[in-house]
Amino acid sequence: MGIYSTTNLPQGFYVYAYISKNGNVYYIGKGHGNRAWFKYNHKVKPPKDLSHIVIMESGLTELGAFALERRYIRWYGRKDLGLGHLLNKTDGGDGASGFVQTQEHINKRVEAFSKTWKQKDHSLTEEHKRKVSEGLKGRTFSEEHRRNLSKSAPWGPQPKWTCPTCGKSGGIVVMKRHHGHYGEKCLLSD
Repeated sequence: MGIYSTTNLPQGFYVYAYISKNGNVYYIGKGHGNRAWFKYNHKVKPPKDLSHIVIMESGLTELGAFALERRYIRWYGRKDLGLGHLLNKTDGGDGASGFVQTQEHINKRVEAFSKTWKQKDHSLTEEHKRKVSEGLKGRTFSEEHRRNLSKSAPWGPQPKWTCPTCGKSGGIVVMKRHHGHYGEKCLLSD
């Protein structure tokens, strides 16, 4: 058994325990990667003192980790069943790692998200726009940073556009917003 942390992660799947300040095990989980150190969608938070996170078994297959998780939960006992101190709400062995969604399921989620998105007002107030603008004034980015931002944009790199009034060029969306639309007078010139 090694000493594991967010910088020295266990190999493969593993079973971990959260230990309370008084020494009681209060949660047992199955993990992979940095799972034991982060809350994710769990209701049970990891202990603030990271030395209270114990990797009980590592280097396991997922099936083996599920089996050991169930065994440890049964051994320590669930609090909600009056059998122990664990805050686990299930008997273990029921994770969703490796779950592959069908295209039908993805389409249903996209449709549901689209409906709720359309029902909300996503327009920004003038006050919000002004605050964002003030926060960005005087800020400069290196060329490398600009290239990385452009590459990572969800819509991909923008085509370039040159302002006919001042001659500056840049991404078409931003340039047309700040330098006039389709060759009108440059908003940034005198």
